[in-house]
Amino acid sequence: MIEVLYGIEIYSDSFEFQVLSNGCTHNDHFKLQTNQLNDYQVSVQLIRTKQDLCRALPWLINIKVAIPFSDILYPEFIFTNPFKNKHSLKSTYRN
Repeated sequence: MIEVLYGIEIYSDSFEFQVLSNGCTHNDHFKLQTNQLNDYQVSVQLIRTKQDLCRALPWLINIKVAIPFSDILYPEFIFTNPFKNKHSLKSTYRN
């Protein structure tokens, strides 16, 4: 399942994605799909491989995933996941 992202941090060796969790989401529930488009562009997509079946009120957590290649000196990443504004969560779960 393609994951909705609420934020991304890019480090020299990894990506850190903000995703929703119901209490049972872990790093190993995700895989990274990458495709080198040309000499400097790489498409990136975070895929959830295991559903979070817990029933806690959803909150944002950070998932860290290693960048699987290092042969491009200054890559341009193109993220293909849908994005949502994390501030929209407050109005969704307000009493």
